Amino acid sequence: MKTTAKIDEKPDPLKIITFPDPLLTSKSERVENITQEIHDMSEKMIKAMIAAPGQGLAAVQVGAPKRIIVMDDKSGGEDGEIEPMTMINPEIIDSEGVEINEEGCLSIPTIYADLARPSSVRVSFTSLDGHHEQIELKGASARCLAHEVDHLDGILFWDRLSKGRRLWLKMKFFKRFGLK
Repeated sequence: MKTTAKIDEKPDPLKIITFPDPLLTSKSERVENITQEIHDMSEKMIKAMIAAPGQGLAAVQVGAPKRIIVMDDKSGGEDGEIEPMTMINPEIIDSEGVEINEEGCLSIPTIYADLARPSSVRVSFTSLDGHHEQIELKGASARCLAHEVDHLDGILFWDRLSKGRRLWLKMKFFKRFGLK
């Protein structure tokens, strides 16, 4: 189910949790029933993603360890608009190619690193209306989906880097935010 929202709307967003919150490294639970609570959460997640601003957001990033992601699929839309999409229990069933691009995360603010991700993915998921769907995403949308699915499995983007690079980025993060 797609809706169109203006970026300049004044949303009432959920709070995005940040590293080192232990919830970010926990595996999210499957959604068994699509209730009104799930619909409401999706709407609030989209508002939080727009406010951040970000391209995608996993429910665990707003403190709800459920297998739900929202993202801007970037397949169209006019300037100032996004094309938000909600995926419940998403699973990457196929991928092709590799692209290396800079990646960041709303839960690890101000930290970026070049990371290899599939250039194309096929994803299976349930929509908010309860329909089972499969779509193919490419480029930035494929990267975003892979990143958000990692969140559902408790994997942060820097976990996909070499140990040395990961430790360097964590030290940089801790120093920047005065954490120990």
